[in-house]
Amino acid sequence: NKIDFSIINGENAADDGKGITKKIVEDIFLLGIDVITSGNHIWDKAETSNLIENESRLLRPANFAEGTPGKGYGIYTTKNKKFKVNKNTVKIGAGVNWNEAVYKTIKNGCFGLENLAGIPGSVGAAPIQNIGAYGSEISEFIKNLECFDIKKNKVVNFLNKDCKFGYRKSVFQLNKDLIINEVTLTLNQKFSPNSSYFSPGIFSVKEDSNDIEYAKNWANKIVELRESKIPNTSDYPNVGSFFKNPLVSEKFFQNNKKLEKLKTFKREGDQIKLSAAEMIDKSDLKGMRLNNLGISSKHSLVFVNFGITTSREVKELENTVIDVIMATYGIKLEREPIYL
Repeated sequence: NKIDFSIINGENAADDGKGITKKIVEDIFLLGIDVITSGNHIWDKAETSNLIENESRLLRPANFAEGTPGKGYGIYTTKNKKFKVNKNTVKIGAGVNWNEAVYKTIKNGCFGLENLAGIPGSVGAAPIQNIGAYGSEISEFIKNLECFDIKKNKVVNFLNKDCKFGYRKSVFQLNKDLIINEVTLTLNQKFSPNSSYFSPGIFSVKEDSNDIEYAKNWANKIVELRESKIPNTSDYPNVGSFFKNPLVSEKFFQNNKKLEKLKTFKREGDQIKLSAAEMIDKSDLKGMRLNNLGISSKHSLVFVNFGITTSREVKELENTVIDVIMATYGIKLEREPIYL
């Protein structure tokens, strides 16, 4: 089998058995290794401090104190770029960019993912959070997933039902031993736009008898809508929506008079979805700043980095918002991103 990603421990790889040198790091990468990990002896060479600060593929131990040069973790794109279409079934490698995958499915006459266009990240990351937008979720289209189980040291397959998908959650958030290699989707061969999220007349795209053109135009309009609301990550680093929209029971909603004027979105059973963004807006938190961190003035669910920010400040801003919404509406917001 072809290797998609390789990691090597470079601890004491130097000729004298102490630490590692820039020359050896370069030689290891020339061999095709993707990431080098290390241990506490990474600091045995004076040159290493500058090297580890500027080379994202060279990692120090993750348990070093905040402020230590370099990083103890990294997010990397794998080389698994598979994209295979068989009628309305599409197999996509985990390393494929998600937005590129959406447009590639459209190009191949497979439809359904258009409302998810423009979401940043990879195909392999999408099921973990069960990404969703504008009335669609990826779980609606997943047939099965191929994963590598680190603990069992073997490839395992998950059917849709095994993934335990929920609102912005899946089994992969709980089982950290599973690495998604490949996603298989069942899509539609006829384009039918999903406008369930939008009020009549608010969002529309001119119909086209050519399904591929119609779907592409619809996806373009979705991307345009996202960009009008969510700051560009290149200009203002962010992770998209920071909080999940809360789900409450019908009984809780009826008994809480503070929720009367909020928009509601019905879901299955007794659950009512509320807008976390609306709660933050009405609590006058939109646009607030905490040093170089703030809530976007374009979208109140987005935390924006304006400069150098610490993880402590992110958690402080998170807790401030949670406390204000709890005091105002009696609802505890739940964070959407995962801290590494």
